[in-house]
Amino acid sequence: ANVAPYNAPDCCATPWRSSAVGVTSADHLRRSSTAEYDSTRARAATMACSITCTTAVLAPGVSGDDALEPLKVSYRSTEEITTFARSVLGPFAHEAEPIATRSGPPVELFTFASPGEAVAFLADALKELARNEPDANVALVSRFSQQADVYFEGLSRAEVPNVRRVKKQDFTWEAGFDVTDIRQTKGLEFDEVILLETNASSFPVSDQARHALYVGATRAAHQLWCISSETPSKLVTDAITI
Repeated sequence: ANVAPYNAPDCCATPWRSSAVGVTSADHLRRSSTAEYDSTRARAATMACSITCTTAVLAPGVSGDDALEPLKVSYRSTEEITTFARSVLGPFAHEAEPIATRSGPPVELFTFASPGEAVAFLADALKELARNEPDANVALVSRFSQQADVYFEGLSRAEVPNVRRVKKQDFTWEAGFDVTDIRQTKGLEFDEVILLETNASSFPVSDQARHALYVGATRAAHQLWCISSETPSKLVTDAITI
């Protein structure tokens, strides 16, 4: 079922997929409760799993820090995020499907006609989240640093509270919104992640794009949004309709 369209002035956001009818986008972006997800315990489990549960690299020619080893058991992410990430890997996904220990909201894709419209949509959603959940911490992650700059500047001009531009992994883990790029998030996790500019131009169907999108998606523990201001990446649309 589809969410009711976002009705901000001059904005044409269209949710690709959602699990609820007649709710606004900000209703969907929420922090998980203690019963749903204990962040500290899950972070420790993820660290342990990174040592004991990895089995295979992503693809030939990808090595060193870029080697990607899918997990047999997913302690970090929900079933929905794990399924999405596995689909993104495509032919490089491990034969054994990871076992997710919990479920959560569906992965969602929102499409816009321009970055400006995407910023307007996110500004409203994040402001409402800040009012309703003042302790929330959300990562907004782009593939390229220049894209993060555009969104940070736009959200700052829109007076989104506690928005920070993270360039050297200098995360504060304080309440608010961290705008960064995928390379800065390796090895980290966040309750909610918003992937920015998941466009065909940023994430073409290539080994490198699969790797980058997988890393970005699996930073999310509980909820994942994808934002696109032009034609969405086929990697995203194929994965989100599974």
